[in-house]
Amino acid sequence: MTIRPARDADWDRMRTIFYAVVATGTTYVFTPDTSDEDARAYWLGPGISTYVAVDAEDVDAEGRILGNTAAVRLWRKLGFIIVGTLPNAFRHEDLGLVDVYSMYRSLDDITP
Repeated sequence: MTIRPARDADWDRMRTIFYAVVATGTTYVFTPDTSDEDARAYWLGPGISTYVAVDAEDVDAEGRILGNTAAVRLWRKLGFIIVGTLPNAFRHEDLGLVDVYSMYRSLDDITP
């Protein structure tokens, strides 16, 4: 798997993943009706550093990460560690209040 800075050309694929994820109401704080303009500005706006994983194996045919547990496993495989936990900080559509992880990975080995 390769991690690289996101490019404008990545937005179509990123958009598909973004809206598939927020549609469930089970991750992130965005609503399903977040405008394309706002979503794009959040991920690719001026001064924003966004990275994409290429050839990720824990995604389905639509580019969705396979579940929240799989998402954490994927981030850990990419070298991220949990540096903090916010108890009951997100209202999950099915599970109610759940913890939120703050994860970190140095990107010193990534060439822009």
